[in-house]
Amino acid sequence: MKKKIAVFAAGWGSEILDQLMKGIYRGFEDVDADIYLFLGFPLLTDELTSIDGEINIFSLPHLEDFDGAIIFGNSIDFGDSFEKINRSCSEAKVPTVSCGRVPKYGHFISPNNKDGMKKLCDHLINDHGVNSVIYFAGSQNNPDSNTRWEVIKESFSGTRFANIVYTDWNLGVPAQYVHDLVAEGGKLPDAFMCANDGLAIFAATALQEHDFVIPRDVIVTGFDDTYSSSIFDPSLTSVSQDFENIGLVAADVIKKIINNEEVSKNIELPCILKNRESCGCCENSEETEKARRTIGKQIFVDRLISNNFVSKLNYLDAKLLSGMEFNDIYTSLAEFYASNSGFEKGNMHILLEPDYENSVYDENIKLRQSGYSDYMFDIFSMNDGVISFDPHFETRKLVPNLEKEIPGNHIYIFSPLHDGDRAMGYYVFRDIVEEVDKNNNLVRYEQRLNSIFIKYKKNLLANYLNNMLKIINETDPLTGVKNRTAYDLKIADMNSRIFGKTMDPFALVVFDINDLKKINDEFGHERGDEYICSSCKLLCDVFKHSPVFRIGGDEFITILSGDDHKNGDELLLKLEEEMKILGSTENDIWKRVSIAFGMSGFDPKHDKTVSDVFKRADTVMYENKRESKNKK
Repeated sequence: MKKKIAVFAAGWGSEILDQLMKGIYRGFEDVDADIYLFLGFPLLTDELTSIDGEINIFSLPHLEDFDGAIIFGNSIDFGDSFEKINRSCSEAKVPTVSCGRVPKYGHFISPNNKDGMKKLCDHLINDHGVNSVIYFAGSQNNPDSNTRWEVIKESFSGTRFANIVYTDWNLGVPAQYVHDLVAEGGKLPDAFMCANDGLAIFAATALQEHDFVIPRDVIVTGFDDTYSSSIFDPSLTSVSQDFENIGLVAADVIKKIINNEEVSKNIELPCILKNRESCGCCENSEETEKARRTIGKQIFVDRLISNNFVSKLNYLDAKLLSGMEFNDIYTSLAEFYASNSGFEKGNMHILLEPDYENSVYDENIKLRQSGYSDYMFDIFSMNDGVISFDPHFETRKLVPNLEKEIPGNHIYIFSPLHDGDRAMGYYVFRDIVEEVDKNNNLVRYEQRLNSIFIKYKKNLLANYLNNMLKIINETDPLTGVKNRTAYDLKIADMNSRIFGKTMDPFALVVFDINDLKKINDEFGHERGDEYICSSCKLLCDVFKHSPVFRIGGDEFITILSGDDHKNGDELLLKLEEEMKILGSTENDIWKRVSIAFGMSGFDPKHDKTVSDVFKRADTVMYENKRESKNKK
């Protein structure tokens, strides 16, 4: 039976995550296995509610259904989320490997950060005479960043100097620090050392904006050895943690545990120092220049691809937000992805919480703040280009319509849909792991889908409220039938069609309730209202296929079309018969309905507006009313 491996990661370190995933995939190539990557994009600078909404994806899988779990601890630096994942793995008794962060349960694989940073510090001191450094650290509770800081402090003690600036992994912090330092006339250190390459790139860019030359004026170093750092100008001296090898070893550990083989609890792998231009070394300069030229050629193509991708998301946004009812989303998604699923490679699933729609109309229904419901609305599924839906999908299965195993090894990527800390659902990609390295695409996709479904809820609510207001505005509060406003709107539409010579045959029947003033005067307005309602009910019962409007206190009108128009005379005879029955069976006068009426049909040769028809019907009604009075 095919193995299932869960991987937990935050997506902000896209290049090193890409390396890790390549290693994991390679590590399981010799066994029949699928990899399930649960990927969120939280940032420490985000609102806490947004962070909670992102990391909620880590609670999606039932880990007892898995054969192994790998936690990318280097990336998960948000509250106790790492501990929660590790605890869930322990409770499920699933073989677990943590990469880069010491777990309470399972196995631990780590690059030797301490040794890697020591190599870098020794190189700066011994080969470049560096005496003072400022270290742009990550967050204060990040173990990797803190380990590197301990090495820096030890290396630059005594006559040497080291200071720390915490960034919370916000790339803008190093740039702002440089700008402030220059503005204040401060002295540059010999080197800026950074907890990752992203921070180093932003520090170097800010220095270059102030016309500082690296490394002549100051050295800048990173950590992680990402591809971006290797082709940056100047190429950045960095430390490779070799995450692809870490992923490879993590997969090997899981396989050995499954096979009951002996394996060390803690595995430490060496880091590799990469000396480059930013410290004054020029190793592999020819290779670097070749890579830069390649990137230069690729920029134009990438820009076109990126523009096309953004246009696609804009179209998706417009397509979905054109819907006015919840069920419109099924059709919109099917129509969109039928011709726009290249990025998704024909495999895409969107699942919403069952209360997503209900929460729009009932403020007492709140979306979940943690975890996911047992069943979800599978509002869209595409497997190899074949579209399907499952409105009652069991969440534990994770991916809809996978009753049969798909041959070969695959990678599924799960990301959250949320409104702040409220879970709206999640979505799934298959076999687009190469997009992890192009982090912007996945981030933009998630941000846009989240934005769409948040706005879709607002659209549904706005449409619902508008409809309610329309109903209230066009409904007679006493009888519940349409009022004068609704009638005027209907007549305006009919006049437009008369003018355009597209009006179908119709007739108007005008009604006036007899004896309403007498009942009001003798029995009170409460009985008068009851009499109006009884009269209205009779009209609606007789003319059940035609709209009835109350256009005045005791005046009603109905518009006959279709069969009712053909059978108008018979319906009026039925009305007279029903009134006779009520007159002979009801003891209370306010229940003995008596209504005068007059009918007139539309004459396209002579009638220019509905008003022409109304006048004739109204005249007939008053004649009927006089006849009724004369009979009494």
